[in-house]
Formats: sequence, C-alpha cells, structure tokens
Amino acid sequence: MIRFRAGTSWKRERSTLPKDSFSLQVDGMDLLGAATEESLASLIPELISAVFNLTARGQVLDQVSLPEAHLELAFERRGTEAEIRVVDLGRPARLLHRVVRVDLGELRDAAVVCGKGLIRDLAEARLEVRNGRGIRQMERALAKLEHGVLAPARKEYQQTGYSYRASSPSQYQFGFELYDDRDRLLCPEGTSSLSSLLFAGSIQLQLPGGRSERWNPSSGLFLLMLELSRQGTDLCHALELEENRFELAPGGLSPVLRIDLVERSLQVDGRSYSLDAQAFARGIFELGVAIAFAITARNPVQSRNPYLVGMLSRCRDGLSHLRAGTVAPTADGNEALEPARGRTSARPLQIPGRLRRLRYAKSWEKHKLEPGESGRLIWSREGPIFASSEVVCGWAPDGQLLFRRLATQGAASSPDGCVVAAGADRLIGFADRHKSARWIRSYDGTSLAPGLFRRNGLLICVADSRIVLALSELTGREIWRVVPSRTREVHVSLQGTRVLLATESGTLLGVDLEDGQVRYRLRVNLPFVGPAVAWGRRFAAVVGRGEQHAMVSANAHSAAGDWMQELSVGQPGSPLPRRNRVWLAGVRESNAVVCCLGAKGKLLFERSLPLGSGPFHLLGVRDAVLISSRSGAAALFGPEGQVVWKLEAAGDELARAVAPCFARGVLVVPGERVRVVDPVSGDVLANLRAGVELCDLKVDAKLGLYLLDEDGSLSAHKLLSHFAVVSGQRSPRN
Repeated sequence: MIRFRAGTSWKRERSTLPKDSFSLQVDGMDLLGAATEESLASLIPELISAVFNLTARGQVLDQVSLPEAHLELAFERRGTEAEIRVVDLGRPARLLHRVVRVDLGELRDAAVVCGKGLIRDLAEARLEVRNGRGIRQMERALAKLEHGVLAPARKEYQQTGYSYRASSPSQYQFGFELYDDRDRLLCPEGTSSLSSLLFAGSIQLQLPGGRSERWNPSSGLFLLMLELSRQGTDLCHALELEENRFELAPGGLSPVLRIDLVERSLQVDGRSYSLDAQAFARGIFELGVAIAFAITARNPVQSRNPYLVGMLSRCRDGLSHLRAGTVAPTADGNEALEPARGRTSARPLQIPGRLRRLRYAKSWEKHKLEPGESGRLIWSREGPIFASSEVVCGWAPDGQLLFRRLATQGAASSPDGCVVAAGADRLIGFADRHKSARWIRSYDGTSLAPGLFRRNGLLICVADSRIVLALSELTGREIWRVVPSRTREVHVSLQGTRVLLATESGTLLGVDLEDGQVRYRLRVNLPFVGPAVAWGRRFAAVVGRGEQHAMVSANAHSAAGDWMQELSVGQPGSPLPRRNRVWLAGVRESNAVVCCLGAKGKLLFERSLPLGSGPFHLLGVRDAVLISSRSGAAALFGPEGQVVWKLEAAGDELARAVAPCFARGVLVVPGERVRVVDPVSGDVLANLRAGVELCDLKVDAKLGLYLLDEDGSLSAHKLLSHFAVVSGQRSPRN
C-alpha cells in the first residue's frame, strides 16, 4: 500500500504559506522521516507533475526535491513498476533506504489522493496560493491522471549499456569503475536531474607495496564522489589551518583513512604509510574531474546537469586552491613552499621555522568617538566599524573615513556595513557604505539595539529590547514583527531558516524567517541569559540565575529531542559547540570553571582554574579550547580537558570583558597588555600596552590590531616584522 501524507498543523497556525511535514509510506514504512517542514504548495504540485510524466508521458526518470530536509525523491520506471530512491544530500551524501519497487498504478492513485487533499485544504483555509499558477497546473494534471491510461515507457534512447574504467596510475592516486547498464545517462529527461547519475561503480586507492583499497557503495558512484569532494575540501581547510590530524571516510564507508598532518603519514587498517597530504587532496579532486569526463563522454548534454556541475566546480576550486599554495605543516622544519611570483600570499607569515617574536607599530589613531559602554568594534572586509547607540563609523585599514551614520534612537549595524539608523520619527537604511540612504521610513521612536542580521533580503533588528522587526532590505517595509509576551528582553540569533528568540521570561521561540510565523515554543521556566548558539541542526543556550544555571539543547527547526543539564556556575558566557561536544565557562568560588558536555547532555568533564573574576570567554583553537579572563590570564585546554599551557595575568582587570581572537595561526589575548601568543607552546610573541580602559579588540587578515578604549579612542597597530628560528643553513630573518 502506498500513501502520501501531508501535515495539517499549518492550518491551525493560519500561515500565508502551507509549510508542514510530508511523508511517503510504503507498506507502513515511512521513507521521508526527515521531511518535517516543507512547502506543500510547491512540493505536492511537483510530485503530481513527476507522477504524470512517468504514467501519462512514458518518461523513465524523474525526481522531486525536498529542500528543507535536503532530500531528493528519485523515480525510475521499470515497465509497469517504479523504483523509488530517497537520496540524502546532507553529510554524507547517501541513499537513506534500499531501493523500493512499487506498482505504477498504485503510485498514481496515491498521488491523486494527495493532490486533491491539498486543493481541499487550501480552499478551506482561503489562502491566496490557492489561485497560483502551480496549483492550477496541478489541477489539470490531476484531471488527466484520474481518467487517463498508463502510457508505454520510452525505449528509443536505450543502447547496450556503458562501462568505463580508469586505473590508478601511481601510489596514492585514485581509480574508478563506472557501470551504466540501464543507460540512465542517455535518458533525455534525466540530463538535468540527479536520477540519471545514480549509476553503479566503485573507487580504488592505490597504496604502497602493491596494496589497494576499494569502496563499492550501494548508493552509486556519483554520490560517493560528491561526498569525497566535500571531504577533499575539508582536508584543504585542515591544511590551511595547520591542524594536526584529519580523518576521512569516503562516503561514510570503511575503512577510515587517518591522516597525521604533522608526521605526514596515513593509517589504514592499522598500517601506516608516508603521505603527502597536498598530493592526496589533489588526487581526490582529479578523480572528480575524471569521473565528470567519463559522464560527459557518454552524453555531452550531461555537462549542463546542475548536480554534476556543482561537484565539478568544487573539484576545480580545490585544484585552484592547491595551485595557489596551500602549505601543509612539516615535521622536519624544512622550508615551506613559497608562493608564486606575482601572487598575493594566502598567509602573511610565510615562515620556514618556529615563530619567536612579532613587532608592531601604531599606524593611526582616532579620538573623540562616542565614549561609554555602548561602543563596540565590528570587523568587515573593508576595515573596522565603530558602532554605538548614536553613531556608526567605518574606516579603511589605512585610517581613511569611509562613512559616518548618526542616530538619536539607536543604530543597528551588520558586519558588511549595512546600517539602520533610528530617529525620533523616521528610520533610515544604508545598504552601501559609500552612498547615501537607500530608504527612509516613518518610525515610532523606540530605541534600536545595536545588532543587525542580514539574510535573504531581510534586515532583522530589535527595538525596545523586546520587539523583533524584519525589514525589507530594498524598501525598508516592515515584513513582520514578533513581540514575545511577558518579557523585557529578547536575545536573537539566526540558524538556517529559523530566527531563534531566547527571552528573559524563559521561553524560546522558533520563528520562520520568511513570514515571521512562530513555529514552536520551548518553555524552560528559567530566564535565558544569552542568545542560542548554532550546533549543527541543533542549538545550545544557557538558562538560570545567580549561581545556578543549566545548558539547554534542542532541534533548531522543531525543538524536538531537547535536553537540559544543570551546572552550578555563575556568570556563564556563551556556549562553544565543538563537533559533538559543547563547552561552557563560568565562575564558582572565585575560580574559573570549564564544563564540557556531550551530544546527549552528559557532563563529560569539568576543570577549575584560578584565572580571576568573570565573565570568561571561550574560543575554539583547532582541536583545543582557550579560556581568557578580564585580567589577561588564559589557559588552553586539549580535547579531553587537559591543560596544555597557562598564561598569567597581564596586569589589572579590564573594566569590560573582551573576547580573544585567533587569526593566521596565532592567538591575541586581551588584557591591560594585549599579548600575541603561539597556540602550540604558549609563548608570548608580542606585547602591546592597551590599558584597563580597553573595551574591544579586532584583528585583520594581516594580523593588524585595532583597539577601542572606553574614552572613545580607536587605535590601529600594524605588523612590521616577524622573527623566526629556522633549522639548516638559513639565518633568522626579520
């Protein structure tokens, strides 16, 4: 028995667009369990169109996309039956279930029932989408499906099948085999869909000593290569960030390849081999290019297939990135590869040895900015931005003033220079830092909070500490507003298509970004002390008061599967998610306490250090976590909670807690003396006198420092030179 089921909770929420769960049940088994919030007004018409093409037009391949769940429902006709595959394009890309074969007539009847149900529900809800073009086309297709006959399947494109084999030319190179026995690549309607790329195949890796590893995925060759290209990109990032280790499981299959980037070795099934990580990453991307060539050689029209284009673009970008000079760390101290002449180095510190000292000099300073506690720094690609409750200024790295925005009721600014300034009776939007206002709107004069989110053509800001507004980026028109009840303060964060509102009254609201509808409410009966932090598809947030707080985690799209873990700490900071763990720092008995929780909320370990008074800041540094205090004292914790090194206080405590920074492989720890620290050894590479009035700190891509004082002074410090100790015959350079 086949049944399509669409959720009906959207009718109770009175939303403008029907968004709800959608499932496909075959003999009682749900194939689409992850589809919890899809746009039914577009999904169901697309389903009806696909079934109509298979039954009435005789097409062999078709598919239906579920974008919110990152799923693709692929259909392949086999005579009077249809094979259904559910493809998950998340990580890793794979088939969710085995191939399910159903009767084509039963599939048609189930689709007709589903389509008629949507039309009936839209008529009862009286939504405008009921008269849309997609719904009208679906009605015409339903009329033909209900009284039509089953058309014969097309066979004119079929040949005798296709196979392609490319062997591994040398060690650590990949080979592959491709089997298209059903001629999916030649199917006319499949040249723009994923269905035509679900052919069989395998990938082989040649190892030293005549050994080889082979992966034969049940999901097909293309999905394996799609995930392998993503992992190749992750490997390039690990090389650029100078991580120590990297694990790679092609398509989530075994065996797992463990790469030691420091020792330059590869471990497979307990055996170790020497490895050049850059050459290995290059081999992954070259494999993707070779597979794309084999596909387009069979059918050149496949070169326009968006799924193949996306995979091929990622591989070409990876090869281009490697040619630009990504440098892997070396264990023997040999000189790193120099960038090609005429190119800008990807990293400002191209050093062949161990870094020992940095030297800074003040390049410019700005005075008479707005003093007080509301001032903060925002770093953008074009330079630092000073933002406060009454003025927003932007400078170029050389100190040239780019723009100045004034406001009497508060100004909200984003990292890309977009500013919304509030006056007594008008709201002004600046979308370009080099031009005048884009729009002006009337306003009620409530105070505007400094934070501004820019997403999907909307500007999200907070007014009067509790009113969340969504404004059109182009016109300034208010698209929606949410005013949580019985609360004085709301903390806003964005995660995917959700706006998470953590309120002081103890309620977290999941708001739809597009229409402002409240999709769920999570009540914990304790005030949220800060915004929710993204943790994959979940979020983590802190609730509590006084010396008793707790960590809360739930699904950011449905609030399902939530847990709460109580922690006896005061003055907690923002949670720091790290893979399948989340870290939190607080105060207990005048000591800093660092807690680490697992994915299920279990307390894995807890560490206490005398770092001074809180609040404390946490910062992820490769596989480790840094904690810093207002006095400049800091400590680096390893993945299992071990203290790698500790930094003593840098003088008196700052008036305001300032977050540390990690840029170009070095740490910048704020304090009365700002210190630049080597994260591996904990050695101090540079000291800058900042004073106890320091209230914010930012670092640019060239390790330039920007310091903001409470008296309204902004100073920029430029990196002049660096000193490194090298091995071999080379002398130290400055």
